[in-house]
Amino acid sequence: MKFHPSAFILHPLYKVMHQPQLESLPRKELEALQLERLRATVKRIGDNNPEYARRWNGLGPDDVRALADIRRFPFLTKEDLRHAYPFGMACAPQRDFVRMHMSSGTTGTPIICPHTAADVAQWSEIMARCLTSAGVTHDDVIQITPSFGLFNGGFGFHFGATAIGDKILVKILRVDPTERKIGLSKKRAEWSAEQDAESGAAPTSRGLAGTTVHR
Repeated sequence: MKFHPSAFILHPLYKVMHQPQLESLPRKELEALQLERLRATVKRIGDNNPEYARRWNGLGPDDVRALADIRRFPFLTKEDLRHAYPFGMACAPQRDFVRMHMSSGTTGTPIICPHTAADVAQWSEIMARCLTSAGVTHDDVIQITPSFGLFNGGFGFHFGATAIGDKILVKILRVDPTERKIGLSKKRAEWSAEQDAESGAAPTSRGLAGTTVHR
C-alpha cells in the first residue's frame, strides 16, 4: 500500500490525526487495506491455532474475496473465550507474550487476554488516535484515573499518551484496605451465591463462611 503525503496534508482534519496517512485514506484504498489484513488474520489463525480455525467449517483465507465475506464466519462469544481458558484461543506461542490482562471474573471464569509486542503496538496506536482526535497533543499533561492492574484499565491510555509524547500523571487512589476488601468480598460473594444456588453447594466450599450479602 503506497501513501501520498500531499493528499493528507490538505485534509481539513489532519491536525487532529495521529496517523493522517492512514486515517485519511480514500475509501477505496482503505477497503483494500482492510481486505488484505482480514485475509492475513484468517491465515494467521489457521496456521497457528487449527482448533480455533475448525469453528469456521472449512473456511479459509481463499474464501475471503470481499469485506462482506466476514459475515460467513461465526461470532466469537464470551462463553467461547471462557471455555478456551486460559490460552485456547491464542494465536501466538506463549514465549511471545509480553503482557497479560484479564477480566475480573466476578460473573464466571476470567477471560485471559495475552498480548504480543505487536498487540501492544497496535493498542498504543488506537489509543493515540483517540486521544489526538480529542485534541491531546505532545504539549499536554494527561492524568490517567482508571486503575492499573490485571484488568487492562488505564494501560491503554498510558500507551496512547506515551505514543503521542505526553507527560503522564497517574492518579493513585488511597483506599482503606478494609473497605476495599469488604467491597471485593461482597462482589465475589454475590456471584458465588448465584453459583451455589444453581449447584446446591454450601457457601463454605468457596471459602466464604461468615460473608453476608445484602441485596
